[in-house]
Parts: sequence; structure tokens; C-alpha cells
Amino acid sequence: MTRANKILIIILFMQVLLALYMFQPWSKGSETPAENLFAGIGAEEISEIAIKGEKETAIQIQKTGDKWILPGCGGYPADQAKVSLLAEKITGLATKPLVARKKSSHKRLKVSADAFERLITFKAGDKKEDHTLYLGTAPSYKQMHVRSGAGDEVYLARDISVWEADIEPSSWIDTLYFSVKEEDVVGLSIKNAHGTIDLERGDQNEWIAKGIKPEEKLDVAQIEGMIAKAVSIRMDEPIGQEESPSFGMESPSAVLTIRTEVTPGKQSDDKTEAQQKEPHKVEKTHTILVGARDDKEKGYIVKSSGSPFYVYVPSYAVEPFVEKKLADLMETAQEPEAKIQDPE
Repeated sequence: MTRANKILIIILFMQVLLALYMFQPWSKGSETPAENLFAGIGAEEISEIAIKGEKETAIQIQKTGDKWILPGCGGYPADQAKVSLLAEKITGLATKPLVARKKSSHKRLKVSADAFERLITFKAGDKKEDHTLYLGTAPSYKQMHVRSGAGDEVYLARDISVWEADIEPSSWIDTLYFSVKEEDVVGLSIKNAHGTIDLERGDQNEWIAKGIKPEEKLDVAQIEGMIAKAVSIRMDEPIGQEESPSFGMESPSAVLTIRTEVTPGKQSDDKTEAQQKEPHKVEKTHTILVGARDDKEKGYIVKSSGSPFYVYVPSYAVEPFVEKKLADLMETAQEPEAKIQDPE
């Protein structure tokens, strides 16, 4: 038997042994099961979350009692479902699959102390120490490289994205600041530097403006546009409950007074037929103050009589109330077309 044949027989024998080992009962399920990256911490135990982006921008979310708030925005209520979901995803991260073990890989995968997509710091239970989580590069949709600050190992996490750890306050709140039903509005008054616009809904559901001449007509499209903006105001960011002179509320850019009439849903059975035909309507007045425009281009500072919070509202949402005057809401008379004379 030649030397080459002996080597081939040895290789074949080793392959047979390897195959036998792979198919033995003890080899099945022998792999170490994945553990939680933050073992022993439940989502309900997390009491504070701070999220930092690549730059200095950061946001803090804190639990007060059983409610999540934004302490940096005067304690504005956070979206409870969104924050709870993030807490569940953090505590549900597993230690498999392993991507890298060495610290030298951290920068490339963007999970290092000075290069990351997101740095999440959180507290859990009664313990005062911070837990840190780095979110890094995303090899595919809903997959990210992650690392705990307590170790050098980098793992591939599934079903998580950088957008679920956003650093903008608007991502963690309900941005609808003020809202009433358009059909309930019976009056709208707008006071700004140009004067006062008083609109009232007539008996035929038409809008009537005070101070116009009988021959003048309102531009229906303009009026409906103003009403639509007034009944639904969305914010960019809450500021807080404490007023500052810089907010400009002593001399606001515009004051909106919205009157609504709402009919209670159910009438009592012991009412007379006449009362049933003419149900009682509840009138309510809402006041919206549009203050100063922020120097940082965050928009105007706005305060609703129905909320204790001052908020930033995008400029485009409230500028019509600041800039429009009554003449802008009137139909413009169209000049008759000049007749073209036939050449003689």
C-alpha cells in the first residue's frame, strides 16, 4: 500500500468518525442556549431611559408612578405604548448570534463609546447603577448590531431599528395639542396686528363676517381653510408648564377664540316632546394664544386654554392667524375680459 493510499484511508476514517459524532443523540441540542443580554431585568422594572444620538442630541424618558413622562419637556406625558415597547425590546435582546468578540471591531460596527447610532442608558428596579446599550450598524431591515456596555461581545439583534429609539420628543408623544370637531364650531375670532376677524356660522350653515359691506362676499375656500387649521393644531415639541417672558404671551402674535356648541349624546326619557325636538346645547369657548416665534426656527410658541403646557407649533400651522386680515378672506372681483374689436 502506497503512502498516498494510507493518507486517503486515514482521511476517510476521520470523516466517518465525524459523521457518526454529528448524528449521535448527545450532539443534538448540545449548543448553549441564548441568554438575555440584560439577564434578570424585566421590561416592567425599567424606570428611566436616556437615548443619545451620534451628536449631542439626547432625550430622557422617566417613569413617574406607572406613567412615562418627558422630564426635559416639563413632564409632558409620553406615549405609554411606545415607551413600553422599547423597554420590552431592550430586555428581550439575546446573546446570539454572536458577531464579534474583540474591542477592535466596535468602531467598524458602530458600537464603540465614541461611534454609535444610539447610546441607550437605562435604570431598572431600585438599583441606581446605569445599564448601557449601544445600537450600531444595520446589515438589513429590522436588524442591528448591539453591544452591552458591560462587555465587548457584539450581537446581531432582530426586530429592532434605530427609529424605535428616536431622539426627537415628537416621536414619544401624541402631537395633537388641540382638537375640536369642525361641525361643532359656531364662531371663530382672530385678533392680530392687522385687526380682528369675527366669523359666525349662520342659520344656513354659512359663514358670516362682521364688518363687511352687503355687496362684499367671503371667499368660502379661504374661510374653510382657516377653520380647518383652527380646529386641529399639532405641535412639534412640548416646552413645559412654566411661562417665560420670552414666550411673548403678554403681547401675543395672535389670539384665537373658538366657540363650539355640542349637543349631549343622550336625552332623558322623561323630557317633553318639544324638549326632545330642541335638545339642549352646551356652548364652550376655547382660547389659543400664539406667542413669539422661536429664534431656533422651532416655530411659534402656543398655549391653549385647555392645556397647562406651552408648546412649539410649526410656523406654517399658525402663520395664517398671525398674518391674515379680513380683506384677505374676501372674494376678489374679476375684471371683465376686454373685447377684441374686429379690424375694419
